[in-house]
Amino acid sequence: MLTFTDSLGASLSQTITNATQATFRGRLSNVSITSLTVTSVQPQGGNLWPSVANLVTGVPEPGTYGLALAALGLAGFITWRRRG
Repeated sequence: MLTFTDSLGASLSQTITNATQATFRGRLSNVSITSLTVTSVQPQGGNLWPSVANLVTGVPEPGTYGLALAALGLAGFITWRRRG
């Protein structure tokens, strides 16, 4: 079972049955995922190791970096003007 919780407190659980090595589950969210829980029930006469592979987190837009650099430049300019 996979349980996702996002930064707004919403939760989603998915139960996976008859999983194989090719089983894939994806989740898209427009807010941050704050927790991911993976649980399993051991099958009769076998072993199961649940794993999470290829977990991809959000990548900031290029404009985010530009805005951060502009803010840093503005802070540096203000500091320079106050000292000068």
